Amino acid sequence: MQKKQNTVLIKRCIDVCMTIFLLCLMAYQVTGEQAHEWIGMGMTLLVIIHQVLNRKWYAAIFTTKRADGMSGRHASGESSGGTFVERRFGRKGKYNAYRILTTIVNVLLLLSFALTAFCGMSMSGYAVPFLYGMTKASFARSMHLSMSHWAFVLMGLHLGLHVPVMTAKWKMANKVKWALSVLFCILAGIGLFLFLKNGMPDYMFFRVPFAFLDYEKAGSLVIFENILMLLFWAFIGTQAALDLFAVNGYEATSISQLADAVGIRKASLYSHFANKQDILDTVVETVLKGYADHSIFVRADWDNPEFTKDKTGMTAEDVAKLIQGQMRYILHDPHISKGRKLFLMACEEARRLGADKLYISAHSSKESQAAYRALGCTSAEEINEELAAAEPFDVQMEYRLSVY
Repeated sequence: MQKKQNTVLIKRCIDVCMTIFLLCLMAYQVTGEQAHEWIGMGMTLLVIIHQVLNRKWYAAIFTTKRADGMSGRHASGESSGGTFVERRFGRKGKYNAYRILTTIVNVLLLLSFALTAFCGMSMSGYAVPFLYGMTKASFARSMHLSMSHWAFVLMGLHLGLHVPVMTAKWKMANKVKWALSVLFCILAGIGLFLFLKNGMPDYMFFRVPFAFLDYEKAGSLVIFENILMLLFWAFIGTQAALDLFAVNGYEATSISQLADAVGIRKASLYSHFANKQDILDTVVETVLKGYADHSIFVRADWDNPEFTKDKTGMTAEDVAKLIQGQMRYILHDPHISKGRKLFLMACEEARRLGADKLYISAHSSKESQAAYRALGCTSAEEINEELAAAEPFDVQMEYRLSVY
């Protein structure tokens, strides 16, 4: 266990160093040519070490392995007085849309790093001058310029695909999470603006033969702008696990697929979550808390004077605006819409198996119960003694499939 933890720590240190080196490499006007070359050599070494440490990922690309699905406690169907549990099998080698995406990103990132390093060494005058002239100078210059910017974009996407797993267990208040999400979105938007303003697409698609750099700009500002641009691309990949559940469904999504979707090994995923159920619990908890934070219907307490004091004079128009705002949130919030889709997929599966109801062993928190009730769930008429005994603090609820 200690050895595994040390390996994970080493990987994290390598990832941090690669990110720092990349930001410095993209600040040529700050470092100068000689430092740029030596940082490039260091980056090349880090990339090689990174590939060695993650060599099992390449083996997993071609490996097929049957992985047993797990049934969850959040949605077990009920038919003829009994619960159903259907186990499916996923294949480690089966490629869904997200695994294809992450594989393409990783392979292209490695290819762009390799071409950037090769072309850089063929123009080297300090670090490896004996390799100068390995290829035609004009080709090396244009390819190095383009591939370095592609590596920058792909590195951002690669980092973004790891964000959901690395942050899922952070213990923060909902307001703090919301504030960080808003900040992340704002910074990503600024990063996109800078990415276009600095003409990055022109470099990527060979539209200009030389880099036009502002040597008058402060070095700290150059680095900061690079961070913002990297944050934009990292922002793109942060919803992989939630999207994967929403697209494939819980039973059809294996731990291996989740690990592949975020670009890490299956064993590394277990360092963040106990099992697949723990991942789903985190997803559901995020959805329910988000709904509770934004829904007045969840917070409604009509017997509490503090809650009703500013609502006694509401007009029909005020009520309509309140409901419209709630509906817009339910329909457009990414977490809520995916959570709703996941719930409806569970309903469809239960119907396919001939169930009349969906039986839910819900968390005892007021927010969770209110969110389930907002979806149309009610208190269970018949208690499943096995689930009630296994989770004595849960509230047993049901959802009649005929209602939607």
